[in-house]
Amino acid sequence: TVVLDSNLMCTGDECSVDTLRVVQVSSDPDIYYEYMQVPCIQYAFYNGGKGVARYSRSERHSNMCANPKLPHAGEACCDESTRNFFAFRNYVYDGERVKYSTAESRCGSTGLCVYGVVSGVPNQERHHTQHHWLNTGCHIQVKVRASDGYVAIVHELESGLVDEDVDMALHVSEEAQNWFKVYWEGSYPNKDGNGCGNCRTLDDDDETCLCGTSVAEAVGFATAEEITTSEDILSSLSVGSLDPSVLDPSGTMYTEEVNTEKGFTAYLKNPYTAGQYTTDTIFKVTQEGSRVHLRLNKVSTVQLEGWNASLTTAIFQAEDAIASSAATLNTGRDRYSGTGHMEFTTNQPSQLPMFLEWNVTAHASTDAMIQFRYANDDSESKNRPMQLLVNGEMVEAQLDFLFTYQEDGMWWRPHWALSDATTVHLSEGINTIRLQQDYSTYPPGEQANHTLDWIGPSSNDIARCQRGCSSDDDCAEDLYCFRRANYVPSRVPGCNGTTTREMSNYCTTREYHFSRGGPTIDYMRMEGLPSVAPPTADGPRYRFPNPLQFMGLLQDDRGDGSGETNERDARYMTEAIVQHYVNHQNTAPFLCHKLIQRYGSSNPSRKHVKACARAFITGTFTSNGVTFGDGKYGSLAATIAAILLDKELTSVVLDRDPAAGAMREPLLKVVASMRNLDFILSDREDTVKIYNSQKRLAQEAYEFSSVFSFFKPDYRPSNLITSGLVAPEAQIADMPTFVDYANGLLGISRYGLSDCYRSWEEEISYGFGYNTNVYGRCDNVGDYRGSNGWYNYRVPSTNSNVVVNELATLLTAGRLSQKNRAILEAAYDTEKDFGDHDSAQRLVLQGIQFTPEY
Repeated sequence: TVVLDSNLMCTGDECSVDTLRVVQVSSDPDIYYEYMQVPCIQYAFYNGGKGVARYSRSERHSNMCANPKLPHAGEACCDESTRNFFAFRNYVYDGERVKYSTAESRCGSTGLCVYGVVSGVPNQERHHTQHHWLNTGCHIQVKVRASDGYVAIVHELESGLVDEDVDMALHVSEEAQNWFKVYWEGSYPNKDGNGCGNCRTLDDDDETCLCGTSVAEAVGFATAEEITTSEDILSSLSVGSLDPSVLDPSGTMYTEEVNTEKGFTAYLKNPYTAGQYTTDTIFKVTQEGSRVHLRLNKVSTVQLEGWNASLTTAIFQAEDAIASSAATLNTGRDRYSGTGHMEFTTNQPSQLPMFLEWNVTAHASTDAMIQFRYANDDSESKNRPMQLLVNGEMVEAQLDFLFTYQEDGMWWRPHWALSDATTVHLSEGINTIRLQQDYSTYPPGEQANHTLDWIGPSSNDIARCQRGCSSDDDCAEDLYCFRRANYVPSRVPGCNGTTTREMSNYCTTREYHFSRGGPTIDYMRMEGLPSVAPPTADGPRYRFPNPLQFMGLLQDDRGDGSGETNERDARYMTEAIVQHYVNHQNTAPFLCHKLIQRYGSSNPSRKHVKACARAFITGTFTSNGVTFGDGKYGSLAATIAAILLDKELTSVVLDRDPAAGAMREPLLKVVASMRNLDFILSDREDTVKIYNSQKRLAQEAYEFSSVFSFFKPDYRPSNLITSGLVAPEAQIADMPTFVDYANGLLGISRYGLSDCYRSWEEEISYGFGYNTNVYGRCDNVGDYRGSNGWYNYRVPSTNSNVVVNELATLLTAGRLSQKNRAILEAAYDTEKDFGDHDSAQRLVLQGIQFTPEY
């Protein structure tokens, strides 16, 4: 790693970008380096979110929120006044991502796009496209599961966008099931327990509450008196910081305050008040093992409380509205929401007014914003205006629904769009929202359509719905000449009669008074609807610490690196999790307890565990003037030395304590006997193979029954339950295992590693071998020529005392009791009198292997 002595100033384009992707360091030859961002965390919840979406209209489910302070999207500039869906960019390099403020400045007076999708970019440069910022706010909501308080993140755009309903990213939609744990400060919203508090219950959901969120940031510690020890800092502050020397190379930005008594150093940003900490204060804590922590004195809390949590955005489908006879359900358009869309198909006076009407319940009196998702294919009139009424009162006499076809390269394509937002006042209770078209409100002479007629060319006197004009001057006062550009059959706006097929121009009224019907309506969107009764002053307040994450939520679903879900941050996050586990305060005592159990003490004392844990943390252990370990956290040399050299494992006095020590694992007994007695293989074999040991011993090398080994570390046999002692190895010490273990050891000492007396049905044998030359012929005890291997060690002495002591040392480390020694010495002498030294030694060996000491 190369570390610069000082920060470098930017030059050229470096000063106008928010982040890097690839850096070109040479042009001859071309040499590029990828910029690898250092590990950085971000909050899962934040205030002031902005909407983002994909460029292409074919990439659905892409709308979501992003933090405007982070460079997570590009700019898409659209001229909103023309309702153009075609965007342009001012990027510095391909795939550039910028902050929201940078995107705004790049677009200048044109402005950012407000549409959820755009048709494309110049020349269809797809490789220049990615997520783009939207000129709209976006709310971070939280979905709470009643059973356990787990939450899922839900995003909601502040104002309606094209295809907002069908294009919200699935992993942050109301249907998302990405649940994770948070640490509530008290209770949490629960439909059964508190009626979801100030939140609302999701439709068709019996246990989930959906709540708005706000984030509050506060000082972690205001003064040094609030800190007892440095552990308070590590447990309370979760946001890291860069080293002050990096943030302040000149050494003038921060003032250092060392608190030796409590074990931390505070860096106070200038100007400062002595002893007063702010959110800019940085704490430095050095733990045992030389691990340095830098924490920012900031606490971020997610709050679900107050009036904002009960103001929601609701979608009211057009097909669910009360409709006049002129409005019919249709499913002919693509990408509608719900079960269809409503078409206004007439402008006949007998069917007026044509309307859609919704009944909306508000739990309090308030102002709300209404928009309609619609389509308008009328290329002749360009507009199909409607009237908007709330509770019978006219709110908009002419609400425009403009032409929604847009040019996309060589083609004109239909689009859904959202009408301009209208603010309406809702009364507490049921409100009637009506969208209608009614010609009866027009001036006299314009209240109904007129029949088409032909009077021939004339000047300045052509009446309404009569043809023959060539300019507006040919028409009567207040009329204009509706010009036909081709022979495509169509009707003249404001006139009825036979569809005209000839290329004729007609005089008619102003176009906004008449259209061939109303627009196609998909749904009504209402923002700011009070969904529950307002909270009382002493109502519930729900909070939890703001979770941290390495990886952003913008998905890289193309696989081209255009999102924020990437392998780099996944590695950072995984490494952070591993480091958290390794450095957790419980890790050292947990590992030490398990290691001590494996090295000979099933029930280690607290003193033994503490000594081992300290060696693990500090990286050193000293015994009799000899120091083990390298002084680094997690040193195994120091840890193992602390285990094996402790008096609890070296004191012979404890051999008489029935609570000390541990049972030996069956497989280790077999392997230990082979190592201690110089086991050798026959010339035919190259590897020691203990056949079917998992079935016979309940253990086999590399064949753990689970990730938690062959037995539980806290297993207690029935006779030890009341004593509070554990014996992990006893879990596999059942009678079948003992019989097979006994037969196997006897077989090795008598016949070598063989399969003597093997049963085809049971696949067990008197030894642990398989398919040896003496299969079915094991008459000669001590003849190992047909086996796979045998014990090669022989005690040279024929003195019974020497033989027993030698084998006791090898097999039990001298723990064999005097009583058992005497029994085995007598057995050796008797066997030697009737046989020989080898058979007598074999008898002693078999006897020791069945003593409790072994």
